[in-house]
Amino acid sequence: MLEVLERRRLDDGAPVSDSVTTLDATTFERALASYGLTRDDATAPELVACAGETVVLHESLVPRVLHTEDAAQFKAWIGLDNETIERYPVNGQPDVPVVAWTRGRDASLEQLTDAEWQNVQLAAKAFLFGHSELVASYQPAIEMFFGPFSAETYVIPRIVVESGATLIIAGRPTALLVDQLVIHDGGRVQMKTIARVFVQTLTKLPSE
Repeated sequence: MLEVLERRRLDDGAPVSDSVTTLDATTFERALASYGLTRDDATAPELVACAGETVVLHESLVPRVLHTEDAAQFKAWIGLDNETIERYPVNGQPDVPVVAWTRGRDASLEQLTDAEWQNVQLAAKAFLFGHSELVASYQPAIEMFFGPFSAETYVIPRIVVESGATLIIAGRPTALLVDQLVIHDGGRVQMKTIARVFVQTLTKLPSE
């Protein structure tokens, strides 16, 4: 699987999962290319969250912001791809509406019934984080009511989170691509937004 750390909305600020898979160099390069990026597009050479410090990523660095009106492109940037769902079945997939979207692009929000609006919201979550083909009819509605879409991207060769420090990923939907992530014992990475994080090498250091 391409994804290294859990991609989800963490309103409780839960720490990054201990279950990680590192990427080989080729896969990491492919991940960069999917955002139109290379290693030369580094946001910063290094980011260090010093001991006892809280660092909010978007407040510390200036990202490259990607924009699109295409929900499928946005899914590719920050969602769960259909191929992954097919190859590695994921438990707890989002619910999907029981009826298809039939209004095309002609409806306004004011014209929708409560049930239709609930279905659009269900479909948006399912489109991004479930198998989008199950709610393909809703793509025009998702683009009308939630687009245009934006995602922040960060390419950082090395991130260090020292003991007692917290790195927070918050704000806009985010893609973070890191060559080397070093987390000291007691350090934490928290995701408080929709985030997709790619790491080539993860190192966990015990306390001294």
